[in-house]
Amino acid sequence: MSASFSFPHFATGQLLRSADLNNMVNFLNSQDRMTRRALIGTGILSGFKLGWAPDGSMLMVGEGIGVTSLGYLIELLEPVGFNDFDEVIIEKKRLVNSDSAEKITVFELTQKQRDKDEIRITPEFLNDKCVLLYYDSGKVQKLSGGCYGTFAETYEDVEIKARLFLIKVEDIENAELHKPPRCRSIDFLKLSAPRISRPSWEGVDNLEKLKAKWQEVCREGIDNIQKALDALWIATIHPGEEVENCFARENSFHNFAAIMREKLDAIAGDHPARLPLFYSFMKDIIAAYRELATLGKVLNPLETPVGENLFPTYLILGTTSEGIDDYRTPFYPSAGNSPEETAAFKKAEFLYRRLEEIIERAGFTELPEDIRITPSGSPQQPLGSRAIPFYYRNDGMRAAWNHELEKSGRTQTIPSYFPAGDEPDSENLRYDIDSWGFYRVEGHLGRSLPEALEHIEKERRRLNIAFDIQCVPLSETAIDINPGECFAELEAAFHQVLNEWLWELDAHQVETSEGVAESLRDYLSTLKDACLHDLNMDRLAALAGPVSGDYDRSRMAFFHRLLEKRAEYKERMLLGAFASAHPGLEHQGGVTPGGTLALVYDGADEAVVAADFNLPYLCRQRQRATPAPEVFMHIPADRVCLSHAPLDLFTYPSGGRVMAAFEGGNLSDAVRINPASGRWQLHLTPELERYIEENREVQLALTFLHSGQMQTAAVRAERLIAHFEVALEPGTRSNTFRISEIAPAGPARYIWTLVYFNEGSFFPLERTEDTNDPFEWIADHGEFMPTYVVIALEAAQGDCTAK
Repeated sequence: MSASFSFPHFATGQLLRSADLNNMVNFLNSQDRMTRRALIGTGILSGFKLGWAPDGSMLMVGEGIGVTSLGYLIELLEPVGFNDFDEVIIEKKRLVNSDSAEKITVFELTQKQRDKDEIRITPEFLNDKCVLLYYDSGKVQKLSGGCYGTFAETYEDVEIKARLFLIKVEDIENAELHKPPRCRSIDFLKLSAPRISRPSWEGVDNLEKLKAKWQEVCREGIDNIQKALDALWIATIHPGEEVENCFARENSFHNFAAIMREKLDAIAGDHPARLPLFYSFMKDIIAAYRELATLGKVLNPLETPVGENLFPTYLILGTTSEGIDDYRTPFYPSAGNSPEETAAFKKAEFLYRRLEEIIERAGFTELPEDIRITPSGSPQQPLGSRAIPFYYRNDGMRAAWNHELEKSGRTQTIPSYFPAGDEPDSENLRYDIDSWGFYRVEGHLGRSLPEALEHIEKERRRLNIAFDIQCVPLSETAIDINPGECFAELEAAFHQVLNEWLWELDAHQVETSEGVAESLRDYLSTLKDACLHDLNMDRLAALAGPVSGDYDRSRMAFFHRLLEKRAEYKERMLLGAFASAHPGLEHQGGVTPGGTLALVYDGADEAVVAADFNLPYLCRQRQRATPAPEVFMHIPADRVCLSHAPLDLFTYPSGGRVMAAFEGGNLSDAVRINPASGRWQLHLTPELERYIEENREVQLALTFLHSGQMQTAAVRAERLIAHFEVALEPGTRSNTFRISEIAPAGPARYIWTLVYFNEGSFFPLERTEDTNDPFEWIADHGEFMPTYVVIALEAAQGDCTAK
């Protein structure tokens, strides 16, 4: 039944009384107030911001407009500043509709001429006070002045003015002035989403270090999330004697950290394959929290309409002090619960509940039975747009995952490891791949690497989706599980030179009394079906030493270089180096289209997948393509002499070109291929010999060119000098020979040859010494004295000789 109204209806010739006109004004005034209150709303509509003048001398109240709960319109057309106040006592019933005789002391804001150091309104003074805007109306009698054409000497005006008071917070409480419910306005923008560190994998080269790194970042994330959840609870509660939360009766987050640490400890002792799942769970909570925090300011729909007596003659503007603005009168729309307001609050409540659900349902003790690829929204999208991970078990999570789909009853369309129907969600990729920005890969962690690779590759090809797979070993042990497949180029080079060496040993049938050549041949034969990793250089050197020549020593130097290259490649493959080369490495539970899924594996006997990471680009080809060993040249000696035979040079790969040069110019024919062996040889050309004769030695630069690659080496070409002097002792039958010069200095072997002639006969004498001590020759042939004597000295240093 609608309310009954009446207002004066005037007739012709009617004598109007003051009451008739006043009733008309009152009626129109009441209609205006009813219109504002019922059709627009009440509270602070806009403005009335509080602040300080730039010089700090005044409290500033900005322009604004608002409506009291009785519909009175209050407006400030421009900012107003105040630097002083007057203490005023007002009756409580002027603020609230009551018969109370209680009085309240307030401070009316004024502006007075004062020096800056005499300003009475300071931040300290405002600390426990709010600004109250009062709608003051009253009748004021005025003299008629005789110009109104009336016999009355006075008349009345109704004066309306807005007055600004400071009122203590405790008086607001005691006088039971209106306080907006805390849940009426929840400002999620004030909440800072927690963060979790991205692990640094530098120096992580075994399972224990991998586990320790996961645990370190997860424990840090647990502490950060606990602080954020505490802040969320505080932001959504109404403090008082009985704590009431906007969404829940109890704080389900208060024990989050303790529960999560217990779950983390429960899986820490197992294989670390479960720890990446826990890390993903931490990121899920952060994403869910961020989705809630981005809602901004949310209004709680009112259960009952705003009453006329809630704040009938005033609006509370709050204050500049932090925390007291909770008393600021909000704006209550006339409809009470607008559709937008209701929808926003329901979404906030849904997202709050989802946080509770994912914390409650997450489990990590069991791993998936099958390996599956599930389409999902990208990690940059809100959590509700992504697929539901395995570790939530899909136990009721669909109804709590996506607000919009839950409202429309389409939660069955949310992709998950556990499909809603008989058909796996991965089958969606057979029809549409453009709608998905991410592929969740689950079920491979903790499995053997060959099995995981086989299943993922099979699914990838079956669904015809574009991403690559990169296997990243965690430790050197993981590489050595199957070393022959790691560096095919190095293995090919090793076996080529190995087979060539074996062929030479078999062809030449090199034997010694100790049978060492046969032992060498047997050892090399065992390597034919083995890998470079199985080569023992110490054993090879011990077996090859007694029978190897210059070229064999070059072969061993080449093997040593291959082992060095293998060590370099191994270090480059390990997780630490891989993460350094690819800073974008991140565990996301899958792979982006066109990206790379990096599977980290380890194990002593069998490679087991310990973790996975996503890279948003292809890197498999660049990482796995270990280049063939660079061109290699080995010179078995660091010097050659004029007396040295052509020197064999070891080069790899076959072919290419070797050139020699020295400071006097190029030596076009100093390096030539031996037609019999096919090996490059260094020869001493006449030009080089002349230069050495003049300068004793020369530094040769050798360059090996092959397929655009180049290696250089230096060798010293020299001549050995050995001079001696003879000390004659006249009248005696003996002479002393002393070596006067040996260059270069160093240990040498000397062969003295003496031949003396007497009347057509000659008597030779040869003696070998290892030192350059004086050598005395005594002619002991009786009465015969030599007609003349030929003395020759031959010195040898290694392969160098001089006469």
